Amino acid sequence: MTSKQKEGGHAWLVVFASFLVHVIVGGLAYSVGIWQMIFTSYFSATRYEVACLGVTMMSLTALAGIPSTLIIYRFGYRVCVLIGAVLSISGLTLACFATELYELYLSMAAISGLGLGLVLTPSVMVLRGFFDPVRLLFASSVAATGSSLGVVFIPILIYHLEEMYAWKGALIVLIGACANIAVCALVMHDITPCTGRRRKRLLKIFEPSLFKSVAFVGLISSNLLWSAGSSTVFFFIPEYALKTGLNKDDAVMLLGVIGVTNFVSRVVFQLFNHSAKLDATSNFLCSAGLAGIVTFLFPEFFKHKAGEIGYCIMFGLHCGYWSTFVSSVMAELISGELIAYGRGYISLSVGLGYVLGPLVSACLLDNEHDIKIIFYAAGSAMLLSSMIMLAISLKKCYYRPAFDGSATNSSNSIGSQVSTSNEIEAEPVVGAALLTTV
Repeated sequence: MTSKQKEGGHAWLVVFASFLVHVIVGGLAYSVGIWQMIFTSYFSATRYEVACLGVTMMSLTALAGIPSTLIIYRFGYRVCVLIGAVLSISGLTLACFATELYELYLSMAAISGLGLGLVLTPSVMVLRGFFDPVRLLFASSVAATGSSLGVVFIPILIYHLEEMYAWKGALIVLIGACANIAVCALVMHDITPCTGRRRKRLLKIFEPSLFKSVAFVGLISSNLLWSAGSSTVFFFIPEYALKTGLNKDDAVMLLGVIGVTNFVSRVVFQLFNHSAKLDATSNFLCSAGLAGIVTFLFPEFFKHKAGEIGYCIMFGLHCGYWSTFVSSVMAELISGELIAYGRGYISLSVGLGYVLGPLVSACLLDNEHDIKIIFYAAGSAMLLSSMIMLAISLKKCYYRPAFDGSATNSSNSIGSQVSTSNEIEAEPVVGAALLTTV
């Protein structure tokens, strides 16, 4: 049956399941700022020691896109999501028995982080079997907005659960949330026949010739800088708010404000992107302009509560716009082959950014540096990231290297080449999801 024939009630049920997965994964991945406060106090640990926990979870969530691809092409989407759900549940369960911080590195961070990452890629890729290319982009966008809603609710939920039941009690509730991922996996079946050709077609996820493409180099550089800057904000904005005199409830609420505005901006800019492209001036103001504001004016915002909310609104708007902007530029300038064959580099750039930003910031804070320094650095990284993508968009840095299909196809027949081409056409959507949902 064709994709168009498959579109219907079950197809949108799969979209809803993917949406719920994004809510859970996005919420847990970006709750690191809450855990930073909780574990620094509970274990009397340094910021660096606790930050290692958070960056391990976030980076593995990003890097798991590489092994998830291998699992998908061998066993299918449903099995990959189920494996991820089992790992995330197992990691959080083991964390409930932890008595030392280092025990959480393996259980909560490594095992659960890997599990959460394994469910993310298949929950987006599965959609391409149910929709034609036009509706696929819309369906993927709907699913990806779940990450923003997760940022709204789950950090606040964790904070209040910890107050009522301690942090181990909060983990028990989160185990139940991860169990819902396994339920979502049940509807994520692969309607495309899993032929021997498809099983043998292993994507070259670390293709070195990609670095001849200015657009691709700019893409991975931009993602490294942006993930480093944005993760730093998510890690330390609650602590900074507390230092300015806010109570814990209001400090946690700021993460919810970021999530709400992130969700709204994603929806609005996706509508612009589908109906009429934003002009160069709008692109500059929304990317570099917003990044500049959150970089250089944040001390003024944090002089009073209303200003702090305003800062989080600006940051959330920038996050939502940036993810849409990167997806649009990537689809326009970078061929499907670049995304398919360069997925490993993309994952590494995002994961490396999640490691460098918070850890360097934690080291600076532990050595008694002013917390404003790390926010200036984070904002500058996001500003430079926006300028790189803006330059790529304006300069039209096209380069699409020709790949030797024999390396990845089991047959040189015309049918095999067409099959490979059709599979790669959907890769920009998959790559966009990888870049914008963790």
